[in-house]
Amino acid sequence: MGDAFTPTHKNRYVAFDIDQGGLNNIRMVFEYAVVIAAITRRTLVLPPARPWYLINQAMMGKAEGTTDLGDVFELSAIGKAIPYITTKEFCQRAAHHLRIPNQFLNQEHGIFEGDTHLQDWRRWLLQNSEAIDWNSYESLLCHPSIKRASNGPHMSDQYVDNRQLKELTPRQLASPIIYLPSDNNYRSLGPVATMLAAENEHLPRLCRRLLKHHVHYRNEVFSWAEKICHWHQIDNFNAIHIRRNDFQYKQTRLDIDRIHSNIHSLIDTDKPLYVATDESDPDFSQQLTRIFKVPRVYTINDWISRAGQDFPYVWQGLVEQAICARARRFIGTDLSTFSAYINRLRGYMQVVDQNCYYHTIDYNDGMPAEAPFQGREYLRENPLFWQDC
Repeated sequence: MGDAFTPTHKNRYVAFDIDQGGLNNIRMVFEYAVVIAAITRRTLVLPPARPWYLINQAMMGKAEGTTDLGDVFELSAIGKAIPYITTKEFCQRAAHHLRIPNQFLNQEHGIFEGDTHLQDWRRWLLQNSEAIDWNSYESLLCHPSIKRASNGPHMSDQYVDNRQLKELTPRQLASPIIYLPSDNNYRSLGPVATMLAAENEHLPRLCRRLLKHHVHYRNEVFSWAEKICHWHQIDNFNAIHIRRNDFQYKQTRLDIDRIHSNIHSLIDTDKPLYVATDESDPDFSQQLTRIFKVPRVYTINDWISRAGQDFPYVWQGLVEQAICARARRFIGTDLSTFSAYINRLRGYMQVVDQNCYYHTIDYNDGMPAEAPFQGREYLRENPLFWQDC
């Protein structure tokens, strides 16, 4: 990456919130904020630790503990591309010239006390920043301006995809803080691969390279995936992700017989099968073994107890993604960002079979033609992430 995104604004920042959804929604908003910080040459302010949905907080349950971005992502890699600081460091650094209230300056270890204090912090940010109150699903960011991007390569109907053209305003660019809020009324979810339009392809490609090489899970996550595959001696295996429970797209909830009917031609009966699933039926893996007639079906239950009590709970889903990314062939759940990121990882890793398969699609007559990627699509990962960077 070199010095492509060396900051030119010492006391200017990009702040953002942790998304209220699951891990992969949080990741997408994080990536979005990283790109905004990079193209504006600002320092990224990491939000305070808080309970994360489905990690510290059950679907309708009470939160237990908090998670920090540094628990999940390799921050040292990010720091090689763009500068970042924690919220605590930001408060200490900017206390005087931004007149940050004392209530935010004395947080032990930078941890805010409860949701009320976190909401106070968000209100302060809104009142003392210029917020980006649109996202890349609704809008296409033209940089450095709509006028200069209008003759560039990104103005096709497919890329724009009915999004409004936006540019960072002079007021936003002059503000000490650009803020990406996330609450019940607004979320920054949207595609990252196609969030930018520019005069040429150089800047969007540079941003995708930034995400590829510098924004990734902690190194230990991939080491654990390798270790688990070694435990079970599975180097040549297939993998499936079957999303259940609170998944909002109920049309993807197929019974085992229907799943088998759709994808049995993709499954090698002489190879083990790894299944990442939140299915609560304890006999689910045995049913899959029987119907797919494979030597063995592995799930998280086969390794999580062996990993030991020191294995962080927050890494479970991440490690499963890394395991599935290593598979000979991966079959995901359509519309799932968990599956989508596995497909991106497989592209990054340049596995032999980079096709995106879904157990909701019938493959008895071969590989169906995939619809072209549209600009606002984010529930599937755009191959631009790994084919053009």
